[in-house]
Amino acid sequence: MANADQKIARAEQIFGHVFANKLLCAEAIQMAAPQALLAVAGAFHVIDNNKRLAVLGDIALAQALCKMWYQARNDEGKLQPPSAWTDIRNQILGNASLTRRGEEVGIVSCIVMSDGNRGLATPKMVATTFEALVGAIYEDGGEEAVIRVVEHLELNQHPFLMVTFRFLPSPRAETPRLTNMPSFRSLTRGTLGASLRRLD
Repeated sequence: MANADQKIARAEQIFGHVFANKLLCAEAIQMAAPQALLAVAGAFHVIDNNKRLAVLGDIALAQALCKMWYQARNDEGKLQPPSAWTDIRNQILGNASLTRRGEEVGIVSCIVMSDGNRGLATPKMVATTFEALVGAIYEDGGEEAVIRVVEHLELNQHPFLMVTFRFLPSPRAETPRLTNMPSFRSLTRGTLGASLRRLD
């Protein structure tokens, strides 16, 4: 039986997302057994392992990145082709890439493992936990929360995701305004005004 609170707090710090439902995060980091008894926020809970959340996270992460690809433009203002999405998917969503990024940000410190692992996570465990945490964040905060995580972890720094060209609205043409025009009152006070009064 493990206290998961510190590991949950660490995962929240790494991913930049504070969970409203801490049990989702506990499930995302649970790799000790098919089910494990964990202490979360002062209460004990039977928590499933993170395989199901990893499936959800894989789809949620792909959806967020695909949306960014769809909106991206190159430096000529042209849409990125479908082949660019294939490159993004292979270079960011592959297990090797997720493992590398997960190790860089310290996901290993969040994983609840069995005693047999002796604190050593395999590359597959790191990639699976990465995806599971994204899946938990999707369940907790929706698509916008996942997009914020993508930006927080700088997964959007791929060349094909950078919007390098933006259409800027042209300045609205303003109607010319005449300035320093004399008012009727000023006219009647000057020479013209005197002439008008003499005519009266």
